[in-house]
Amino acid sequence: MKCVVTGGAGFIGSHVVRALESAGHEVMALDINHANAAYRVD
Repeated sequence: MKCVVTGGAGFIGSHVVRALESAGHEVMALDINHANAAYRVD
Protein backbone atom coordinates (compact mmCIF):
# COMPACT_ATOMS: atom_id res chain seq x y z
CA MET A 1 0.00 0.00 0.00
CA LYS A 2 1.19 3.55 -0.66
CA CYS A 3 1.09 5.75 2.45
CA VAL A 4 1.72 9.43 3.15
CA VAL A 5 2.70 10.45 6.67
CA THR A 6 2.43 14.13 7.55
CA GLY A 7 4.88 15.16 10.24
CA GLY A 8 7.12 12.31 9.14
CA ALA A 9 10.30 13.86 10.56
CA GLY A 10 8.86 14.31 14.04
CA PHE A 11 9.20 11.88 16.92
CA ILE A 12 5.95 9.99 16.39
CA GLY A 13 5.89 10.38 12.61
CA SER A 14 9.38 8.94 12.17
CA HIS A 15 8.37 5.85 14.15
CA VAL A 16 5.19 5.50 12.10
CA VAL A 17 7.24 5.72 8.88
CA ARG A 18 9.63 3.01 10.06
CA ALA A 19 6.78 0.74 11.15
CA LEU A 20 4.96 1.13 7.84
CA GLU A 21 8.15 0.45 5.86
CA SER A 22 8.87 -2.62 7.98
CA ALA A 23 5.39 -3.88 7.16
CA GLY A 24 6.21 -3.60 3.45
CA HIS A 25 4.37 -0.39 2.61
CA GLU A 26 5.68 2.32 0.27
CA VAL A 27 5.91 5.47 2.41
CA MET A 28 6.28 9.16 1.63
CA ALA A 29 7.01 11.35 4.65
CA LEU A 30 6.08 15.04 4.56
CA ASP A 31 7.26 17.57 7.09
CA ILE A 32 7.98 21.27 7.36
CA ASN A 33 11.11 20.61 9.48
CA HIS A 34 13.66 19.81 6.76
CA ALA A 35 16.65 19.80 9.14
CA ASN A 36 15.47 16.69 11.03
CA ALA A 37 14.06 14.83 8.04
CA ALA A 38 17.30 13.25 6.81
CA TYR A 39 18.40 11.54 10.02
CA ARG A 40 14.95 10.62 11.35
CA VAL A 41 13.46 9.07 8.23
CA ASP A 42 16.49 7.57 6.54
